[in-house]
Amino acid sequence: MLTITDLPNLMGWLFCVMPAVFFVYIAWLSRGEPWRYSVLISGIALILIGIYMFGMFNDLLVYLENMKELGKIKTQADTNIYAQLKTSGAIWLVALPPVIGGIGVNLLSEFILARKPSST
Repeated sequence: MLTITDLPNLMGWLFCVMPAVFFVYIAWLSRGEPWRYSVLISGIALILIGIYMFGMFNDLLVYLENMKELGKIKTQADTNIYAQLKTSGAIWLVALPPVIGGIGVNLLSEFILARKPSST
């Protein structure tokens, strides 16, 4: 059974890591030919996933801070859940969006700099 403290991990794996792995796989299927459009689409998608992931976890942390300021966190159990959610959200926020976005930028620059082979 999932608890509320597993929410950041579930969000990270389901909405960010799995789509990112899918697009990296699509780029890998281009057979080392960076001029293919699959590299372009994968690069743009990975940049968008990194931006989405940053916004999603940033909103989670802001929401948690607002709950604390409004006095919604009263008991010791609420304080423990708040601390776990804030820690998990901060780790996901710092770790993966720059990596996923960086891979996307790398693929995009690889596509831009590649020359399409001439057909003779």
